[in-house]
Amino acid sequence: MHILTCTPNRNGAKVVKMKGLLHNIQRRMRDEDRRNLFSYQEGLKDRRRLKEDRDIDADKLETAASITDKLRKTRQLMAQEVEKTSTLYESLLSQTNRIDNTVEVHGLVGASLDSGRRLLHTLQWRESTDKVLMTISLIVFVLVVAYILSQRLIYLWPF
Repeated sequence: MHILTCTPNRNGAKVVKMKGLLHNIQRRMRDEDRRNLFSYQEGLKDRRRLKEDRDIDADKLETAASITDKLRKTRQLMAQEVEKTSTLYESLLSQTNRIDNTVEVHGLVGASLDSGRRLLHTLQWRESTDKVLMTISLIVFVLVVAYILSQRLIYLWPF
């Protein structure tokens, strides 16, 4: 309920006065106080949200740092395993070469043994044939000597 009154001032300008002006000012102040209070509460809420966001960001940052550290450790472990695997591969390659050389030498020794066996068999065969021939030769020789002696002895002893 506002009642307007117009009164001229000293300069002759009309001044509008309102009854209940005080009431309006008080209401405005209350509204402004209320807004300030709400804005303060909203500011608190905003500050809380910011703090929570900072906490969440700090948690995220800590989690990211932890994950990064774990990934770095995993990378180091993988690098160590790759190095071990490389060393193992080189060792296996070296041992494979040794085994191949051993197999090759074994093959050569086996071939030499087979050749030696064949030579031994041949020599044994020749030895046995030589023994047989010498025995036959000895028998023939003894028979020839006996024949010769018998022929000569017949003339020496008359029967």
